[in-house]
Amino acid sequence: MVGLPVDLAAETRDRIARQTRDAAYEVIQLKGYTSYAIALALDRICSAILYDERAILNVSTLLENHHGVADVYMGVPCVVGAGGIERVVEVPLSNHELRQFQESAKELRVRIETAVTTLTREESR
Repeated sequence: MVGLPVDLAAETRDRIARQTRDAAYEVIQLKGYTSYAIALALDRICSAILYDERAILNVSTLLENHHGVADVYMGVPCVVGAGGIERVVEVPLSNHELRQFQESAKELRVRIETAVTTLTREESR
């Protein structure tokens, strides 16, 4: 169930995180692309909107003080219905998970700032 804590050993959590992170790379290595997975994800999101399912899906949205993170778009569990994202689902995080989430947000900001700086420099040439 979404939002309920799951008690897993640290090594199991790390293995799941690694497999999730590396899944797309494995598909690309085997098939050369991931377009079907992207299409399936988009189909699922569109169905939730079209049929006003109010489904809980992991989608990217602008965060406004979600676990201490604001002003950055990140994928988090959200209720998705006819109006699109209706609300962000608050999932309890352990201290370790909270630190990881916040570090991910910081890294994302750094990468965005780097990309914006690079594009600005290229445009001014």
